[in-house]
Amino acid sequence: MAGGDAPSSAAPLPKLQQSHEGEHHNDHGGTEVPVSRNVKVFAFCAAINSAILGYVTGVSTHSGRMIQDEFSLSDEELEVYIGTLNFFSMFGAVASNFLSDNLGRRFTFIIASIGFIVGLFIQTCAPNYTILMVGRAICGVGVGLGLAVCAIQLICFWSTGYCSMS
Repeated sequence: MAGGDAPSSAAPLPKLQQSHEGEHHNDHGGTEVPVSRNVKVFAFCAAINSAILGYVTGVSTHSGRMIQDEFSLSDEELEVYIGTLNFFSMFGAVASNFLSDNLGRRFTFIIASIGFIVGLFIQTCAPNYTILMVGRAICGVGVGLGLAVCAIQLICFWSTGYCSMS
């Protein structure tokens, strides 16, 4: 065994055979799945909901100095303001399970959208830092609810055979 040669008595490794697509759900790729209008609309809503998080994060990061000047915030208060959205979105994501089980995913998505809009409105009209943070927290919960629910709802619209609750 000089120079890294394998011993001749070693058994050859088994070769893996290539499998077909979709074997997990007995989908062999031969049939096309029709895409309904509901799937297209909800895919658009899911994309918009995901873009909302990027929009809010980008706007708050860019406008952070203006907010800091307007409310006379310290650097620490500004950091808390910017990080609050992600922090409260975790609570929204956790609450989405309870709400979607008890109220349904569509109604939970409506609640998420309303929470996002109300949170932005409160932030826009905030006279002080406390009210600004309340609006940011409400907005964060709305974003978390929406991100958690829209992915599940989209899957259920797409594959009605695998998910019966809507």
